[in-house]
Amino acid sequence: MDYAFLLPDGLPDEFTTSDLVQALVPNIGLGNSKRLAGRMARVCRELGIIDLIGKRGRAYLYRKIERNA
Repeated sequence: MDYAFLLPDGLPDEFTTSDLVQALVPNIGLGNSKRLAGRMARVCRELGIIDLIGKRGRAYLYRKIERNA
């Protein structure tokens, strides 16, 4: 099953949890919930829709995994 629909529109291909929060705020109004975004990133990694690719400063850097149809 393709779970890519869980990622918000407008999220760059490489992103941090701060970027994830910014992309989620207009959609569902999370405010500044970096803790929830961190949990979402962990679940998305376990589902195989993003990879942890390094760090940007002190923040983990993730990349979307492209699925071929």
